[in-house]
Amino acid sequence: MGTRLKILTAFAVVLLLIIIITHSYLKPYNTQLPKEKVTAVNFEYANGTLSKANVYLAENQLQQETGLMYVNSMGDCNGLGDCYGMLFVFSNYSEQCFWMDNTLMPLKQFWITGNVITFVYNATPYSTNTICHPGNSVLEADINSSLRIGDKISII
Repeated sequence: MGTRLKILTAFAVVLLLIIIITHSYLKPYNTQLPKEKVTAVNFEYANGTLSKANVYLAENQLQQETGLMYVNSMGDCNGLGDCYGMLFVFSNYSEQCFWMDNTLMPLKQFWITGNVITFVYNATPYSTNTICHPGNSVLEADINSSLRIGDKISII
C-alpha cells in the first residue's frame, strides 16, 4: 500500500508540473489590437471616391512577425475610433510573404506597390499556407473590405 501511494503521489506531481509548464507557454487571446502606433490613411477608390480610416502600423520586425495574431476583433485604434486594420510598412520593395497561423479572424490582405493595391488575397484563419507577392507594404483588413486592385492608399 505504501508503494502504491508513492507512485500515485509521484504521478500527481509530474502531472501538475506538466500542466504548469504548458500553461506558462500558452498565449492568451487578446480581445483588441496591440497598442502599436496608429496612423490615418486615405483610400482613393478607382471610381474617384475618397475615404479616411485609422490603422495600426507594423513598422519593426517584431510587430511585422506578430501582426494580428491572437486578435479576435479590430477594436478601436488606441481610443481614436474604429480600426480598419494593420498596415505593414517595409523598408524596400520586395516579395512580402504572409500566413495566418494563430490568426483568429478572416482577413483580406492587400499588397501595395508605391500607393497602389496590386494584389488581394482572402486569408483563412489559422492557415499555414504562405502567400507571397512583391510590394513595399501590405494592409490586413476585415474580410468585408471593399478595397480592390487599382485602389490607392496613402498615409496622412
